[in-house]
Amino acid sequence: GSRFRYTGQIALFEAKLYHYKARIYDPALGRFLQTDPIRNKDDFNLYAYTYNDPLNRTDPTGNDAYVKVWDDGRVEIKMPFVFSGDAASSENISSVSNNISSSLSGQFGDYNVTTTVQAITAADAKTAPLYNTAEITSGPTDKNGGHSYVKNGNEMHVTMKDVKGQGISTGKSCEVSTSVKGANTPGHEGGHVAGLPDVKGDKGNLMDEGKGKDVSGPDVNTIIQAPGNMVQHCVSAIGVCN
Repeated sequence: GSRFRYTGQIALFEAKLYHYKARIYDPALGRFLQTDPIRNKDDFNLYAYTYNDPLNRTDPTGNDAYVKVWDDGRVEIKMPFVFSGDAASSENISSVSNNISSSLSGQFGDYNVTTTVQAITAADAKTAPLYNTAEITSGPTDKNGGHSYVKNGNEMHVTMKDVKGQGISTGKSCEVSTSVKGANTPGHEGGHVAGLPDVKGDKGNLMDEGKGKDVSGPDVNTIIQAPGNMVQHCVSAIGVCN
């Protein structure tokens, strides 16, 4: 039979475990055997599976982005998303995707970074080794004070209009705060999915609560080293990655 079983993950029949890419899940214990790569940002229980609520929540991959690090300074980041929500029109999906891509692309320190967002279907996600979810809502929800946010490291929620009725291009929207990110809201939340934490005291930085959009070389290092990302190191002369 198929090796893809519980929540579409690979069953390790001999060990009676499930491989969630970033961690191993033990169904007998009802918990992961390793701590959560994003630490206690999402839950104080670092071994819990979806807040111990598997009927209503999933942790589909344990990973957030594909990252290729080339020896000539290039870094390629690919972030697959399954989009949903009442405002998930082709126009809004394109707008959110483009802002994430542009925010996380450029010359950052010694790195020349290219980020692409790939929209995939829920059906394709069932066999994808890695994917994230992105809910786009037309207005504020009852979660996170009506602001955009990221949960579980790979569940992004973007509201196109905040609690004050302001549009995403000028309004307030940021993870766990009332910070003004405006048009860079998707890029900020996409940065969280890629593994970047909030930054305090650097108003020019994309991950600060201000309107900044800068990304630094150390930020790229953080993405490369993020436990939740699938990273390959590549040799440009022969075009081989491992």
